[in-house]
Amino acid sequence: GCTEQTVSRALPLLYAEQLVGQSDPSGRTTETIDDGARTRIQQAINILLNRQSGDGAFGLWRESDRYASPWLGAYTTDFLYRAKAEGYAVPDEALDRAYGSLLNVSQGDAWRIYGYDTDVWESRWHADTQDKLMLRASAYALYVLAKAGRADISRLRYLHDRSLGDMDSPLARAHIAAALAHMGDRARAKSAFTSAISALGYENSGDYYQTKRRDLAGVFALAAETGFNGIIADLVDDLGDDLPDPDRLTTQEKAFLLLATNSLAGDGNGIEIDTDGLGRGYDNEEIYRLAEVQLTAGPSFTLGGEKPVFRTMIARGMPSSAPPPVAQDVSIRKTFHGVDGARVDIGRIRQGDQIAVVLRISPEERRTNPMIVADLLPAGFEIETILRPSDGFIDGGDSGAFAWIGEINRAKTAQAQDDRYVAAIDVRSDDVTLAYLVRAVTPGEFTLPGATVEDMYRPDVTARSRAGRLVITPSIGGLGGKP
Repeated sequence: GCTEQTVSRALPLLYAEQLVGQSDPSGRTTETIDDGARTRIQQAINILLNRQSGDGAFGLWRESDRYASPWLGAYTTDFLYRAKAEGYAVPDEALDRAYGSLLNVSQGDAWRIYGYDTDVWESRWHADTQDKLMLRASAYALYVLAKAGRADISRLRYLHDRSLGDMDSPLARAHIAAALAHMGDRARAKSAFTSAISALGYENSGDYYQTKRRDLAGVFALAAETGFNGIIADLVDDLGDDLPDPDRLTTQEKAFLLLATNSLAGDGNGIEIDTDGLGRGYDNEEIYRLAEVQLTAGPSFTLGGEKPVFRTMIARGMPSSAPPPVAQDVSIRKTFHGVDGARVDIGRIRQGDQIAVVLRISPEERRTNPMIVADLLPAGFEIETILRPSDGFIDGGDSGAFAWIGEINRAKTAQAQDDRYVAAIDVRSDDVTLAYLVRAVTPGEFTLPGATVEDMYRPDVTARSRAGRLVITPSIGGLGGKP
């Protein structure tokens, strides 16, 4: 996945390690998380480090791709700082380069930034601008630098005294507050936290990392980190209100809610769970793997003590039939063609046929929608190649062999995997088209899954095309021979 999701998926494991490494109610220090989880965190770190360029910036999908925003650079460096503090292998030289890049970001001037994307698609349909991006990125960069002892205190005080009111983002104001606290200026820090609370409820649909819930959790976590207990008391009742199922949370909401929860957990005293005779959990942790006989008997878990806990119940299973098509604020259409552009009946495919799969994504919102497109392959197909913009129609230039498709848009990343086609692309006000070629290789009748598209940071913006049945008839004389 992209850098933001690589970080967001590793953060829960990192926070879990901080929690289980603390003392339980008996005073005994619990064991750390299992080796598998530590391995996954280190793998995430290695992925991020492989995307760092010589100037210290992190790519969104690969080194030096310049798709990541400067805010995301601060987010990534923040994670690496926390991981190193927990004993993971993060080279000092890599962190030094990341800090050097954030020093430029902290100045708040887009022209100073190298290796990051500072462009903002400005529109009357949303509130975001380049100035707002640079203010929130500068605030986050200063917070990360302050924790490392490298922030410019004069720059922090200037932002507090002259520019705090220009920061619409409550999380940005809280980053300034926490940075000031880490640098020893608690009077200004308290003022900035008060300002952050007053800004809660802000929404900016042009900033696809931002939600009201993410901001609330972030302000809470930063106040707890820097010891502002009064701020915590003001926000604690709001934090757990109206939380949706975990699958409906954005990656940013999950990360900052876990950070807030981690700051609330303390040393674990006061949390007591009666497990109805089940004994200790799996590997001496509060994880229980139940045999069928235990499930049939109906085990019970009773919370004791004074501290509240969150409970999540998750059921998993295999669907009995293909899921229906869906379209929520976006739609996706999948069509099949011969290499000459003629439509193909997927119920009458011949082994060896080459087929172009065309995906058209249509947004309903006029904003930047960073989309992931995934198209699972039926068992009888293999991907031969991904079609590029030069393969389609080029206005005013030399069009490619597949000009009949029309314009083929350029994806940020596109992968031909063994069992699917996956691409990432920003979708704004106009339709976008992606395409790839497959070969029918295996005779038989197969389920044809629908193609899916989903906003990477808003799971409620999603679509799925209709599923179907694929029939591939064998050819005589081998693959591609005449029937």
